[in-house]
Amino acid sequence: MDQSESPRVLECDARIARLQAEIRAIQTLRNSYQPISRLPPELLCRVFVHVRDTVSSFPRRHYYIANAIPSWVRPITHICRQWRDTALSCPELWSRLEFDSYPPSWMELQLSRAKEAALSVSFASQPDKYEKPLLAALQNPARLQSLRILGATCEIVNKYVKNLRGAYLPLLQRFQFNGISCKTHQHLSIDLFSGGTPLLQELDLHVNEALPLNSPIFKNLTILKLKTLESAPMILDNLLNALDNSPTLHVLDVEFSFPDVPLSTSRSQAVILPNLETFHFSSSFANCVAILRNLRIPTKAQMDIVLTHHAYGNPHIAPTDVPSDAESLLSTMQRAFLPDPLSSNQGPVQESLPIKSLTYHQHEEIYGVSTITLMAWLDDREFTSLHDLAPDRNRPHLRLHSPSNAHVANPVFNDIPLVHIKSASIRGDNKLVWNTLRRATSLTSLCVDGASASIFFKHAMLVVKGNTSTAGDKSKKKGPSAARAKKEKQVVSVGSFPNLANLSFIGVDFGHSMYDNPADCDDMPINFEKQFMRYLKLRRQYAKPIKRLLFTTCINFTDKEFGDVKKVVSDVDWDKDVEFRDDEYYMEDEDDDDENFCEFCGEEDCYDCGSDAYYGF
Repeated sequence: MDQSESPRVLECDARIARLQAEIRAIQTLRNSYQPISRLPPELLCRVFVHVRDTVSSFPRRHYYIANAIPSWVRPITHICRQWRDTALSCPELWSRLEFDSYPPSWMELQLSRAKEAALSVSFASQPDKYEKPLLAALQNPARLQSLRILGATCEIVNKYVKNLRGAYLPLLQRFQFNGISCKTHQHLSIDLFSGGTPLLQELDLHVNEALPLNSPIFKNLTILKLKTLESAPMILDNLLNALDNSPTLHVLDVEFSFPDVPLSTSRSQAVILPNLETFHFSSSFANCVAILRNLRIPTKAQMDIVLTHHAYGNPHIAPTDVPSDAESLLSTMQRAFLPDPLSSNQGPVQESLPIKSLTYHQHEEIYGVSTITLMAWLDDREFTSLHDLAPDRNRPHLRLHSPSNAHVANPVFNDIPLVHIKSASIRGDNKLVWNTLRRATSLTSLCVDGASASIFFKHAMLVVKGNTSTAGDKSKKKGPSAARAKKEKQVVSVGSFPNLANLSFIGVDFGHSMYDNPADCDDMPINFEKQFMRYLKLRRQYAKPIKRLLFTTCINFTDKEFGDVKKVVSDVDWDKDVEFRDDEYYMEDEDDDDENFCEFCGEEDCYDCGSDAYYGF
């Protein structure tokens, strides 16, 4: 007789099944006693929505993968029966429809679970793949809470959002339209809202057409982002008129191609934005000056100015043709700040820029590569990690971007308020920036990042060499030791950063060789570590000594170098991250054959959608 057919075996199997069912029942009962199980369904739904908004589509794809579902679904619906039932009965949880990231079948399922909830819809350049669920989602304009269109042509927009034209959109709060491929010059972005949008607060437009900025939709906006291409320049005065109708703005991000404006352009009354917190403006030097002269913003606002590669608004104008007495950018910024963040009056001009920190980026005119980055703070800081190299939130911060053009950098650097800064971080080897940074006589903390370490000590050596010869001619003959001491003392007295006490190095190669005296072309390379030790000893002997050192992710820095430094400076922190590199490390990886996929349609080497068009909310 087969053992599997034995009555006793069957009885045991039945008993095991009953016990397992009882264990599951007890486990369910136990779970019901947990604090999270006692949450009301409404609160649990809010938690689920927060999870969805936190982890949804990171990284965001602009093409869908077969059988893919959002990453937040399984952690919510596959934990317990209560969570799954609560999630399925929460229409808001399924109301975010990302047609460019997931297959049509999943979009149809989400749309059915969303029931009558307000919808957030986003799609990209090829919506025909999911035409049926997309048309169903856009069928009722009154349900739209957010609409996001990326890389779509005018023909696509006309086909899929024709129901929105002239329709009343009572729930719409956010709209992003990136129609870089439009072939016609219809005012698609604004015409969509001719029926009324009483709750619209966020507007993000990136188009190659002239935008009619006289629309009433600007009235209640809190976030406004505008960008046009050079083929459709905007009139600066039209933008100012639109801003004059947007007193509730908190964020203003403008990247416009403007026609040239005179440096003396000024309105009879400046536009006041009393609630502005973040201001980003990208244009030519002259246009930046013009818009700042006609704006008044609170002192709490963070300002981000980007000077485009057309340094003065017209690429055909030589820098020498720019008036030498033009008002500098920094002094114009100074006037742009309201004396009181809550004041609606222009009031007196600020005596100085009301900022607590600043960042300056200088990039190549063609490729946009950052060749220099300077950050400065008005308070003492300790650079313990890369996270410290960021502006403080909720504090007035100024950020400048400019091309590598001395005619732009010179007037900017002449007015940068470096005299009172106490902390700075610098990356790059631009001599103009380093010479400007020498004015920071109150500097106590300095972070030297990467390649900037070489010019830091190379600049110090040039000062030593030049002052040594001068001091040698005037020194009296009192023995070689006394003469040498006097020479070095004079050198340090005119050196940079007399009050420097804290010095940090991030990503510096201490095995890098450099020239002791490049000005005289001696071609005598010395070890970087020896140069560093010489600098520390000079500071300790003839100037204010370095009190604290920090080494983070440095290269060719080992226990030996650490021990040598400890003999001169007692307070030294090192992350023990030992790394060695040689010349082969800097060679380009020939095996790097990564394929280029379009972030909108997923096709390889696609140039139709415009991959640079994505600017997320």
